[in-house]
Amino acid sequence: VSQSRYRNSEIQTIITVPRGLGFWGDMVITLKDGSKLEFRALPRFRDIATYIEDKIAPKGVKSVNTSV
Repeated sequence: VSQSRYRNSEIQTIITVPRGLGFWGDMVITLKDGSKLEFRALPRFRDIATYIEDKIAPKGVKSVNTSV
């Protein structure tokens, strides 16, 4: 387990992929410098993605939701 700090203004895209009938999911946040933050098996991943998108939406962040 590691921790990273980043500013909302550094986020370029958020990609979510539902798993386990949508009860949990994976998320990849791509930063403007090209680095990626990967989160696996997140409960409430949709709520988390929505929260992040709401905080950064005015800055033109693209969100991609992928259904499996």
